[in-house]
Amino acid sequence: MCARQSKVADTKLGGDSLPPVRQIFAGPPTDKYDFGLSGQVHVSLRQYPPRAEAILDMHYPMGMGIIREGTIRREFPGYFTDCGPGQVYLTGAWEPHGWTVLHKTCTLIHVGFFPEFIFDTRFPEAPEFVPMDLFTAPPDRRPQLPRDGRGPMVRLAEQMLEVQQSERPRKTLWLRSLLLQGLLLLYERWDPPASNSAAAAAAKAADPAPASPLNPAIQLVLRSRRFLSVTEAASACGLSPKTFAGSFARLMGVSFPRFALRYRFQAAARQLLNSDGAIKTVAAQWGFTDASHLHRCFMEHFGCTPSDYRRRSTFALPSPPAKSQHPGCA
Repeated sequence: MCARQSKVADTKLGGDSLPPVRQIFAGPPTDKYDFGLSGQVHVSLRQYPPRAEAILDMHYPMGMGIIREGTIRREFPGYFTDCGPGQVYLTGAWEPHGWTVLHKTCTLIHVGFFPEFIFDTRFPEAPEFVPMDLFTAPPDRRPQLPRDGRGPMVRLAEQMLEVQQSERPRKTLWLRSLLLQGLLLLYERWDPPASNSAAAAAAKAADPAPASPLNPAIQLVLRSRRFLSVTEAASACGLSPKTFAGSFARLMGVSFPRFALRYRFQAAARQLLNSDGAIKTVAAQWGFTDASHLHRCFMEHFGCTPSDYRRRSTFALPSPPAKSQHPGCA
């Protein structure tokens, strides 16, 4: 397997770097969210013990993790990065990813939120700052904090945790404000990909379909087990298929068909772990053509067969094709 590695993170703000460990994935997924579709954001303090085999997951809520102590390896198709104290990891919606803890227990503050939480966030005085861009950029092009930015980020995360645990009025508004501060800390020293340039930002600002009208399509996906076409999703949003498809891909960083497929795939994977139903039955229940269709999706996303995944065996995530960062299923 071929993997591209980022610079290994420091084990403490001023400490020595850790040697790399092997890049593998193992089931089952454990990165759970305990807030439902009615919630918008959740901040939690997490502690993970060392493990040499990574846990694989994929979920709709996006995530930002701020490391307080230890080092965690975040893995994506064809790429991994080690994050130490004060550093940050970002995870997009339905993005295949995994994590491994290196050498000692890792303590971090995790902020999970639905994309709708920042969908329409725009600032006329800074049109180039589009928070969603941080999560839709390829994993190896996402920002990371320099040393002098790590302390402020940790303090900001601790403030978010304090707000989450409080009963203060307008808690969600405070969390949104603090989250945007954290994303701005990441953005202000970022050298974004060409697709996130100022010219691209101006094009986004002129987009005829803002994010909010796309919510009906997202809710359609989250409440359905069957295949959904672009035409059906566009109709739910009151948009033409062409306008809908372009706006959805620009906003989410993934096409609507792939977004919908990943929802059904992730749900089928969890059902395989939590039931003894036949693979062909699970495939049919989640809108796959047949068991071989689900098999192809497992090989492309998780690098193993459905049977291997159910047995929780160790497997390697496949490297992406040369022309695609995150391959989908036909």
